[in-house]
Formats: sequence, C-alpha cells, structure tokens
Amino acid sequence: MVHGKAGMKLEALKFGVYVGIPIMASAAFNYPPFMDWAIDRYRYVEYPPEKYKRDDLEKMRKDRIENMKRQKIIQSQLKQLNIDANKKVNVEDAVVQRRWWNWFSKSEGRPSEN
Repeated sequence: MVHGKAGMKLEALKFGVYVGIPIMASAAFNYPPFMDWAIDRYRYVEYPPEKYKRDDLEKMRKDRIENMKRQKIIQSQLKQLNIDANKKVNVEDAVVQRRWWNWFSKSEGRPSEN
C-alpha cells in the first residue's frame, strides 16, 4: 500500500472505477438501442425458432382425433373378426374330435389284422 498523496490518488481512482463502471453499465443498458445492439452482437438471449404455428397445431390435433376414431373402428372390426374366428374353430373342434389316444380304439386307431 502506498502512503501519502500518491496513495490517496490511487485509492480515489480505484473508488471511482468501482463505483463508475456499474453506474455507466446501468445507464448504457437502460438505453434500448444499445441493449438491442448488445443482444445482437453477443447473443445473450437466443430463442429457438418456432417449430409449429397455431394453425399447424390445430390441424395436427384434428388429425390425431380422426386417427383415434379410425383406430377404434378398426379395433371393433378386429374384435368381431376374432369372435367369428373363435366360433368357427369351436364348430370345427366339435365336428372332429381326435385325440392322441384314438390309436387304442379298435375301430379307428390300429390297422385291421386281415
């Protein structure tokens, strides 16, 4: 630390810098054209571009609702087909009842000994 008049001048300069810089920065950034220039120059704030417009979002929402309706119709059709297929299989099973032990029976399973 410097003593005397030179030290006092140095301390006054440091105090002026410490107080003056924040005041000047506040004044400069309160001026809108300077703030716009600083933002453009240094990219302090960079917003992402808008991906979708409101009309696009509404169209997407309507398409999604339409797709959900189509899916419900398709699911009900598949359910009905599944029910019909199960009925058909059950009828076929009732007509032909073959089991693995049928070869023990005399009439069907073993060849005749003639």
